[in-house]
Amino acid sequence: EAALAYVRKSIELWEQLGQRERLAETWNTLGWLFAKREQYGKAVEALDRSEQLARESGLLRLIP
Repeated sequence: EAALAYVRKSIELWEQLGQRERLAETWNTLGWLFAKREQYGKAVEALDRSEQLARESGLLRLIP
């Protein structure tokens, strides 16, 4: 639970700062955490968000 709270706070921070690369990385991390918890629906949503941000920003190396 602590890891999820930390990642969610990180998402808020990167959004506020406009750091799209860090934001995509953090969504990718959130997807990984959900997958580890076997919450696959949430994992897919987080990875989709990461991919969307990466594509919009031209950060193809971040596409999960």
